[in-house]
Amino acid sequence: MGTITALGLVLLISMVLVSGMQGLQAFLSLLFNFGALFFAIVLMAFHLNPIVVTLVTSVIVLAMTIFLGGSMITVRRWRFTRHSLCLWCSCW
Repeated sequence: MGTITALGLVLLISMVLVSGMQGLQAFLSLLFNFGALFFAIVLMAFHLNPIVVTLVTSVIVLAMTIFLGGSMITVRRWRFTRHSLCLWCSCW
């Protein structure tokens, strides 16, 4: 077991102990966001348009952050719609 793995397990255990199920959801959101960032870097390394990759990745990260949050589903849908519209409008 490496140092990063051990620190990740310590972080997971402490998040679950402090906030229970919501801590687990936050940890999963953190992992998914890191995976999306890594995937964006790989796509840019293959010479895809960085602006398009950034826009798509930002919507994915926004969706994961909002939908893995601990609020009601109707509030999550409203937040995602509002934030994604603001994101897309700011690009133009």
